[in-house]
Amino acid sequence: MSTGEGPADPGLVSSPQASGVKVLETLKKHVFEHSDAPSKTLSSREVCSSFSDLTAAVFSSSQRANSGVVVSGAIELLVHACSNQDRAIRLAGQENLHKLVKKLQSTHLSKLLQDLFHELKKNGSARSLSVALEVFAALFPRTRPSRRQALSQSLLPVLLRLLARDEEGLHESLQDGLSHILPTLTPFLSTTNNQLLMSAVLDRLPASPASFRRMAASTLHSLCVHSKSPQSLTSWLVGRMINIGCQETATEQTCQGILLTLQNMAGDQDIKTLNLMKQVYGLVLSCMMYRDGNTTVAAMETMNSLLLASSPALSRWLMTAQPSHALASKFWMITNEGEVGGDGQDSRQEKQDSSSDAHSLREDINDAYFGSDQEPSPPATAESSPVTSDAGSAVVQMGYFAVRDGPTQPLSSLVLYLTESVLVGKRVSALSVGLACLTSCADLAPSLLPSLSPYLPFTVHPDPKLKSRSAKLLAVLLRALLRESRGEASSPLVSEAAAALHSVLTDSSPVVLKAVCESLRICLPSLAASSQPKLAVELVEPLLAAASSSSYWLAKVELLRTLACLPLTALALSLPSLPHSLLSLCVFPLLGDTDHRVRTAAAEAVSLLVPSLQLTSDQVLAHAHWEVSREFPPLHSSTPQLSLASVGMHSCKITPPTPLGLQHFLWFLVCNISSSENHSLQRGCLEALHMLCSVFPPASMPQAWGCDCHIPSLLPTTLSLLTASQLAWTVQGQQQLLDVSSSLFLSCSLSAMDRLVQSGQPPSSSPWAALGDSELSAHAAVLLRHVGRLLAVFVHVLEGREPETRETKRMAAVSPKKAAMRDSSPIRSSPAKPKVIIENLQRAPLIPRDGLGQFSSSQPHLKILDTCRSAYTNYQVSLARVGEDKFSRLLQSTHNLTTILMEVALAADVSKHVEELMSYFTITFTVDPSGALLCVQQLLNALFGMNAAAQHTPIHSPYLSSLPFELHSLQR
Repeated sequence: MSTGEGPADPGLVSSPQASGVKVLETLKKHVFEHSDAPSKTLSSREVCSSFSDLTAAVFSSSQRANSGVVVSGAIELLVHACSNQDRAIRLAGQENLHKLVKKLQSTHLSKLLQDLFHELKKNGSARSLSVALEVFAALFPRTRPSRRQALSQSLLPVLLRLLARDEEGLHESLQDGLSHILPTLTPFLSTTNNQLLMSAVLDRLPASPASFRRMAASTLHSLCVHSKSPQSLTSWLVGRMINIGCQETATEQTCQGILLTLQNMAGDQDIKTLNLMKQVYGLVLSCMMYRDGNTTVAAMETMNSLLLASSPALSRWLMTAQPSHALASKFWMITNEGEVGGDGQDSRQEKQDSSSDAHSLREDINDAYFGSDQEPSPPATAESSPVTSDAGSAVVQMGYFAVRDGPTQPLSSLVLYLTESVLVGKRVSALSVGLACLTSCADLAPSLLPSLSPYLPFTVHPDPKLKSRSAKLLAVLLRALLRESRGEASSPLVSEAAAALHSVLTDSSPVVLKAVCESLRICLPSLAASSQPKLAVELVEPLLAAASSSSYWLAKVELLRTLACLPLTALALSLPSLPHSLLSLCVFPLLGDTDHRVRTAAAEAVSLLVPSLQLTSDQVLAHAHWEVSREFPPLHSSTPQLSLASVGMHSCKITPPTPLGLQHFLWFLVCNISSSENHSLQRGCLEALHMLCSVFPPASMPQAWGCDCHIPSLLPTTLSLLTASQLAWTVQGQQQLLDVSSSLFLSCSLSAMDRLVQSGQPPSSSPWAALGDSELSAHAAVLLRHVGRLLAVFVHVLEGREPETRETKRMAAVSPKKAAMRDSSPIRSSPAKPKVIIENLQRAPLIPRDGLGQFSSSQPHLKILDTCRSAYTNYQVSLARVGEDKFSRLLQSTHNLTTILMEVALAADVSKHVEELMSYFTITFTVDPSGALLCVQQLLNALFGMNAAAQHTPIHSPYLSSLPFELHSLQR
């Protein structure tokens, strides 16, 4: 399409009231029919504007009888526009398609699915198919169960045709789309159809690109997990992949696709039968000795996943001595230098030279592993004879594991092979994955790594990836050694591993620091609970020093996550200054970081550290005992031990103490929010306060939050921030302050009503009399006014209205004829704006003058209106569910506060606002249906005296009982 500027088509009317059919036909003429004459072609900007007109016309005609024709034509046009050569047209088409689907999915779901299915059935361009598949995958799980069977049978041939396409971009879209479609589609497919779909994927593996292999692995895994009989289908798939991998025609792409599929399936319970796991282990082990370097790396990655998710039966088999055996073919060669893998160009020639031995290979594998659970025997071939070597060492000859001393453990042979063959190479990817496999082996059997000398050179390697892998190996080895010794850290290997991990921690690279933090989360709890907790203290001290030196946001996030998981009370016995250093050097300064991701991690750290801080000496010891008992569970043996690990031998369960330091944290956060001039620190403290509200609900522990006294102090501060602070001008800040205010007000209200019930005094006739507190009643009135204005803001955003300011009131009083005469004057430069404002004012009724929603004179709410409009724009083009975007989350928080207010209000408090609130809920229902309905229910309960405020007995209501936490007032 030409993008030159041409005259606007007279058929395109820039108004939402334009006929949908007329706009649709005009756009079809210019989008589907490519004209060479620039004067007859719309410009790119005009086409994009016309898409918006078309979407508005569809919205206005969606309730009419002939709306199906317009909806179908609009979807066809917008999907086709996504394949246009002009990038602006493609983006506009996709954006308007998302808007259309978002608006009509609640009323025209079946029609939308049918039209999108027809677009997939056309099998058009890859770009159009990707967009149609994305939208169809988002809507397909919402189909009614009665229609899923027929739609699934019709969708299967369409998916088979899409799988036959070669575009890599379409493969990525298929991977994302099928992850949403298959959980709903697969249960309605027969076993034959499932196998047909799997065979179509497996047949495409030879000579397939990497994008298709990733899509194939994800698809095969989903088909097995969500099928009617996952165990039988998994067994069939594993057998089929083994047969394909053993064929002489198997290419590198085939092996890599099979390995990637097995890697995704390693954690499934259906594959964890011993026979299947042994088959998979044999196939992966054979591919590890493949000549092609990429296949070798993929095989070791799959082996790592297999060992991480190994079942107890497979772990016992791996650590049980077996006869000398081998899984190899004649083309599983190791280079003369002992290096695994190599140049992939020689692999095909080697396979051609070994084609005559393919049949014997398959028999060898079947005899060794694929039979029953009996002990495997080595294949009887001349090449499998062991090579003379040092006693007890594993030798790889022609791909065979051979030992001189007779039977050996398969896991031991694997460790020796990785140590002597893989780690001596120079390819970084192979070395990295080899260290990962050794890490999994060390977790299963740490005794197989009696010395650290083969692995210590990697702790000083210049490559940060290998340093990171070696750090994780040392951490896992430390945890496994302490687990076997029940916390006894006197072994020299433990001290050597801790010293090596300390040397890696001093590295200045942020990538290495991030990996070391992840590794320390593995071993620090075990070290702190061991007989030598000073080893853990020696690792924590440089970790605290790294907090002020690191500038990489991801390293800061991992550092905070590591510090939040520290067994603080156990470490405080050896380092009493640790809690103060942790807060003053790391957590509190990072709350004011400029990166929002670091602030979120710091807030999470605060919520995790609260239970173990500010404890008395007796509580520190009790909490330390609890941490040790959690790390080393009790044994049935009663053998006494002298180390700290003996605390875990008691049979009684120790409950962690109540977080007495919560109030100290609360005052620190509130003071920083109120008085700090650092805006980033204010946001970080607000996020931490919001997380503390969700982890430690004020209604469950009102004493810690100061909500059980007659004069609550946190609630007035929070309300002033909610109504007057600049923090409330953003969508996220407004939502967090709403949630905190809701929790505090609920706790204060329940405590006040409980005191009123206990006193036996009848409620007064003042507003919000059920609370029995004049100051709290004033807070309730402020919250109700704020909620009404927020609901009015949402109504203005959803209906596209402008707030009724003084200028608009004056304009509304002017007749349309006088306004048009004024607009035609040459003095005025923007005649269209007053006309649009007058139309908006005349289109919908105004908010009552004394209503809750009057916010035209409130500057904070006008700011919120602007931010909500931006968030609503993103909400319109997003296919995410309710609660996954900022706009819907803010509306949910507003609805939540409304339900709490209705729970403590009497009929006299809300009766004059019923009609206004109901009109708001009718409009917000389109975004948050469940929240709006709950608000209506609570409003009716308040009117008819069925809420907690109208009861004169101990407080109880269905709404309070449905809360996800226990209420302190209901426990009495």
